[in-house]
Amino acid sequence: MANMQGVATISCEDAGLRGAGRRSSEVDGAAVQPPSFGAVLRLLRDERRVSRERLGMAAGVSASYITHLELGRRGRPTQAVVEALFGCLNRVHPVSHRSRRLLFDLAGLPDPAAPELDELRAAITPAKLRRLERLGSDPAGYFDARWHVLALNDAARQAFPGLTVGGNWLIWLLEDLRAETALLDRDAAARASVGVLRARLAAFDVPDWSAEFLAELGRSPEFRRLWSQCQDLDNPGERIVRLHDRAGRFIPLDVQLYDVESARYPGWIRMLWAMADFDAE
Repeated sequence: MANMQGVATISCEDAGLRGAGRRSSEVDGAAVQPPSFGAVLRLLRDERRVSRERLGMAAGVSASYITHLELGRRGRPTQAVVEALFGCLNRVHPVSHRSRRLLFDLAGLPDPAAPELDELRAAITPAKLRRLERLGSDPAGYFDARWHVLALNDAARQAFPGLTVGGNWLIWLLEDLRAETALLDRDAAARASVGVLRARLAAFDVPDWSAEFLAELGRSPEFRRLWSQCQDLDNPGERIVRLHDRAGRFIPLDVQLYDVESARYPGWIRMLWAMADFDAE
């Protein structure tokens, strides 16, 4: 199936459907049904030859509960149950990232697993890199949900000295002395960036993956101060910051942040675009 921008593509097997290539709207005498959590669970279980009893024991539920889930006779399972079901199936034989994502989506739950940085960097295609460079003198880059740098254009590397791929935008703002020199409004930029991090953690709703990262950031008194300030929802921070360019001028930057549509990593990749007014003084 062709992959259209912003649309997740899945195979018939991932969706728990069979015989999708047939012309008839009937499959084995039954009407074709939309994908369901139960159908995908049954498919993954059958492929691994895991009994309902074994799967139920691993998840702390009964075999009859698994039957009801597969037949769609129960409401959506809890986060803990889905994670336990997935864990059992994945130990028997690895479940693809696509199938995992589908299973959580059909349960109406966020996927708590954080992609590896190498995986996210690999998702930055040459076309996405060309998009950054087409912005010319406007600093821009791709970042993950934790502000790790996935890619930067030449303008960003010049505007933000010391910020590199593999680094972290927030840590650069808080700890690199060059950030204080480059941005007249470094504190405002850091405060806004901490607010973005808080919002993304809330959106994922299952922030277990972020505990170590937050513990690392929490060693910084500056971060703790900004984290506390960001609880003031009526004062989210400034969007306009001023860049200190090589000519000694302070250039206003209108900073925009966009989610990048990714079928494989929804919600994990963002583009920061700092629109620069180089005519302003």
